[in-house]
Amino acid sequence: MDVFNAIRTRRSIRAYKPDPVSDEDIAKILDAAHWAPSAANLQPWEFIVVKNPSTRKEIQALVEENRNATIKARSEPWRSGFSKYSTEWISKAPVHIVVCANPAKTAPHVFGEETYKYATGAAIQNLMLAAHALGLGSCWLSMFDKDRLKKLLNIPKEIDVIGVVTIGYPIEVPEVPETLKRYGGAPRKNLEEIVYCETYGKRGNKL
Repeated sequence: MDVFNAIRTRRSIRAYKPDPVSDEDIAKILDAAHWAPSAANLQPWEFIVVKNPSTRKEIQALVEENRNATIKARSEPWRSGFSKYSTEWISKAPVHIVVCANPAKTAPHVFGEETYKYATGAAIQNLMLAAHALGLGSCWLSMFDKDRLKKLLNIPKEIDVIGVVTIGYPIEVPEVPETLKRYGGAPRKNLEEIVYCETYGKRGNKL
């Protein structure tokens, strides 16, 4: 699978087969993540591989609690959209990769104090594309209480949690993004809507 095909066909998967993911494939995925760019090559990312079913259920519970709080806090149409968002699939993913980052490994002289987040986001994209190339599905979760997740997994206070990525073999791969298919999310915009020439807001020739 070439990189352009991987990028265009990757989907956030929310339905997994119970089949285990081999340690060899997990290592390949994490190695791909580790090759992401980072300012000054500080490589701020760290990964926790979670397979324990009870721990996966606790992670699901954290997401469920945050989901319910979001439903109460939001107005329509977001409230209805989040009400349709099930979390039951989360614990069924055979592997959770908790992606952490060390804020001390940043480069304030380059971009400021946020470079560790930028780099770790790139690592997560690499991770998800590598999983897709291996025939695996993934979904990046961020709807959880970081402090409680840290307590659950013994993550030091000074370490940031950027996300949890579920990994497993997909039951199906939607032709269109699942949020659009199920919940009526926005379709992918045309390049003409998001690309400017030379200065912000200046439209150029159609790409």
